[in-house]
Amino acid sequence: MHLLDEQILQAFKEIAKRLVNLNREILSKINIKQSYYKVLSVLSIKNNINQTTLGDICAIDKPATSRLVNNMQKEDLIQKSLQNNNKKNIYITLTEKGKLLIKTI
Repeated sequence: MHLLDEQILQAFKEIAKRLVNLNREILSKINIKQSYYKVLSVLSIKNNINQTTLGDICAIDKPATSRLVNNMQKEDLIQKSLQNNNKKNIYITLTEKGKLLIKTI
């Protein structure tokens, strides 16, 4: 690898490291968990998504996704709705509180 390529690669690594640290700092200041942030980020792009798909996108297994969604619902950040009264077809949307939190982040 050329010297310039190595310098560019090193600069990108440093930028990525700083962004990760900044992200952690912001999340800790507003007292939000990293897992909540992932879900809120996905929902800010596609609000009204199937719970299974949401878990797949966030790389969270099904039981953990269910717990996470239930906890976030208790905190009024998201809401669940059944599609066609089918318990296997749960869709997740942001609440107003969730939308406000996304704007804050």
